[in-house]
Amino acid sequence: MMASIKDPPNENAAAGRLEQNDIPPEPPRMIGSSNPFGTTAQSDPFADPFSLPDVPPKPSMPIQNENIPRPTTVAYQAHQQASNINASLISPPSLANGNLIDFGESAPASTAIGSVIGNGSMSQDEILYQFIEYEKNLKLNDLYRDFGQIRQEQDSLRNHPSFSNNVAGSPQHVIRNRYRDILPYDHNRVEISKDEENEDGYMNASKIELPNGRMTFIAAQAPLPSTLDEWWRMIEEQDVRLIIMLCNLNEMGKIKCERYWPERKGEHIVFGDYEVCLEDEEEFKREEFVLRTLKVEKTDGSKPAWIVHQLHYLDWPDHSCPSGERQLLNTIVKMNEIYDTYSQDSPVIVHCSAGVGRTGTIIAVNHLKEQIDKGAVTKVDLHDLVMSLRKQRASMVQTADQYHFVHKCLAYYCKQKLGLIDEDEKEEESLPAVPPRPIPLYDNVPGDDDNASIASSAPSEPPVFPLEPPVQPLGPESLEETMQQSSAAHI
Repeated sequence: MMASIKDPPNENAAAGRLEQNDIPPEPPRMIGSSNPFGTTAQSDPFADPFSLPDVPPKPSMPIQNENIPRPTTVAYQAHQQASNINASLISPPSLANGNLIDFGESAPASTAIGSVIGNGSMSQDEILYQFIEYEKNLKLNDLYRDFGQIRQEQDSLRNHPSFSNNVAGSPQHVIRNRYRDILPYDHNRVEISKDEENEDGYMNASKIELPNGRMTFIAAQAPLPSTLDEWWRMIEEQDVRLIIMLCNLNEMGKIKCERYWPERKGEHIVFGDYEVCLEDEEEFKREEFVLRTLKVEKTDGSKPAWIVHQLHYLDWPDHSCPSGERQLLNTIVKMNEIYDTYSQDSPVIVHCSAGVGRTGTIIAVNHLKEQIDKGAVTKVDLHDLVMSLRKQRASMVQTADQYHFVHKCLAYYCKQKLGLIDEDEKEEESLPAVPPRPIPLYDNVPGDDDNASIASSAPSEPPVFPLEPPVQPLGPESLEETMQQSSAAHI
């Protein structure tokens, strides 16, 4: 339903169309990683509670750098051994608290965020110091190999019934999916009230919960013209009071998000059953974000007006990283301030365009910072943290560059927490960006060519359509047709 406008016209309410992903997202895939939060009920502390039978073994890769410090060799080797084991049988993930994933036993007071660094006897400060050294010496080839393994592990879940996306792939919802290969799992999709036009109560959004995390997130794609009224219905029914927006309305000449708020202060716009007014807008230029205060009312007057805050990060390129770790961490600090003041006990919507890359990155960094602030860190394993996110929404932390950025943000915050960064010197330039990869690390990893910077033969512009391995369900076009069109676009 298109927005009806009061006062000035909405210049950004352009006629929408189904977009295609600029860079291919990965299909669901994952297996063999250890539980990053130490809450599995299995006897093996490195066993994966969601592992599957008959998983292809990892490709044998030469070790290109033997000098990366492995502070806890025994733990790391056990982790690697567990990652290579083909589990014989597992039970699908149980569900609790509505659609939220139950990760097993209740998270203990001291919850691990990984298993690469930390052996159970180290203090948190020792772990943070060792991670700083680890990140400093980390070679990109090893990071890319690790990220390739993440993609392989997620790929192993493509056909597992516990990670189906049958509702999202239904033909009636094609118009509701911005990208036909970014679809929420059935087990934790956000449901809105059903009507004749939406009999499944479908939204392209997923509930995200991490053990020992104080926030529940809704990772969502940006709204389309056809979903603006359903977007606000989701906000009301889920009692959302805070939205984190990580994309711009237009990027590289393409519509990435339909405007779902008025453009000017004092303006009112009606989206279906909801009238939204922009009450206030405050720009934080140094921090590269804008804070908007939105007043929402039901058009039938059935509910008192309420306030929703939108924190909009302005400088995060699609499929890439922000200009610096400090800016993103400061955005997270502001997010937590607003949450503590206005949004406690309510889920926080986080969205970019597809709701996976930038969205997964900020959720991961926020969780890491949160655990450090609690003094709850007993281990560090970013691989398993990303896998935990991808078991709730495919392709979270979508690219190797974003995965590297999570490492850099954690190292930067470790330095802050340990007093290694002077408060007066926090304006220092960020660490250098991830350089291009000369060749893909895994020729046999489906979709590993998802960054235009990876191969020297990459086209000058990203492909219009995603290049995906065969995975159902897709949108209105077949994979073969999609690939042919993508190739033709660059001839």
